[in-house]
Amino acid sequence: MKISYLLIASLLISFVCISCEEKPTEREILFDEVMDIHDTCMPEVVTLNQIKRSLRKSKEDIKGDSVTVSKINTTIGAIEKANEGMMVWMRELVIPKDIDPDEKVVPYLKEEKIKIKKVSDAMFEALDDGNALLKDIKDKQ
Repeated sequence: MKISYLLIASLLISFVCISCEEKPTEREILFDEVMDIHDTCMPEVVTLNQIKRSLRKSKEDIKGDSVTVSKINTTIGAIEKANEGMMVWMRELVIPKDIDPDEKVVPYLKEEKIKIKKVSDAMFEALDDGNALLKDIKDKQ
């Protein structure tokens, strides 16, 4: 009987603790969303640089095909612009301090979310374009 009272008491305490758990604030949610977008696309910088190197090598190998060389130059430019966008965004990001008021932080984080989403879109578009071009070049050989 004592065990069942202890079990019931333990369950009640657990439920109380779970229900008292703090819910994340809007600023915490926004910050996490911003960083999730960053964390998803940041590793692709390495992949983009690998694609850029492969495109440069392919450009040396196909000097006579001016159309493909032009596509390579355009794609390399898009990759460099996408990578630079990430570097600029990271340099300019100001991580809010806990003492900063929510009235300033929330709009700032909303704007940063828009900015990093644009950077992410540019990076993944350059990644897709680069991979497609490399595939086209390989298929022509």
